[in-house]
Amino acid sequence: MKPQYQLPYPPTTVIDPIALQIAARDAERRHLAAELHDNLGQRLSAIKFSVEAIQRLQQRDRESAAVTAPLLTMVVTRCREAIAELRRLTAGLHPPQLEQQGVVAAIATLLAQLQCHYPTIRLRSRLTLDEPTLSLPQRLDLYRLTQEALHNALQHANARTIEVVLWQQASWLRLMIRDDGEGFQRQQVINGQGLATMQLRAERAGGELQIDAAPGHGCRVELRLPLPTATADAEN
Repeated sequence: MKPQYQLPYPPTTVIDPIALQIAARDAERRHLAAELHDNLGQRLSAIKFSVEAIQRLQQRDRESAAVTAPLLTMVVTRCREAIAELRRLTAGLHPPQLEQQGVVAAIATLLAQLQCHYPTIRLRSRLTLDEPTLSLPQRLDLYRLTQEALHNALQHANARTIEVVLWQQASWLRLMIRDDGEGFQRQQVINGQGLATMQLRAERAGGELQIDAAPGHGCRVELRLPLPTATADAEN
């Protein structure tokens, strides 16, 4: 059986232990998301369908329905809430759009979900990239890097506006995440796991990551990733 997550470098390469941890974590997230969807998700759906069937049968008996209908309605509501939460969790573990629709759709969905959870923060985006033929590991690294940068801005920056731009410039894929938050002294957090993981993901995908931040001036994260040869040739 092929591994669920293939590293974008040959097996003879000396691999950083952190890279192995990230790859293992990504594979486990994907496996857990599939298990939750296939097992727990189907069980919750079966419960909901069964209760809805009982509701339809009880419509024939108005006396008993008057007593049980509110309880059954509550059960159906709780099942729907649980299914919605399960879908949100599985999407966070491994967004299905990455394989089905591509990284642009996955990032757009992520932004929509975050906007619902952070309604007071303005999330702006311009995703004009024509989906290139990136490998699944590259798409996953690009998505996780975006997710980490957004998490940092939302949780630590006290930002009012966050902007995400993904576009193609000549033979390069460009990603920029910028916020108007508090900023930080980069040397004070250079050893932080979040920034180290972002840097490693950028390098593993074959790109270059630049982080510009200063106290009181927000933060700008920018990734430059060379596109595959076929896509680059089509641009010339």
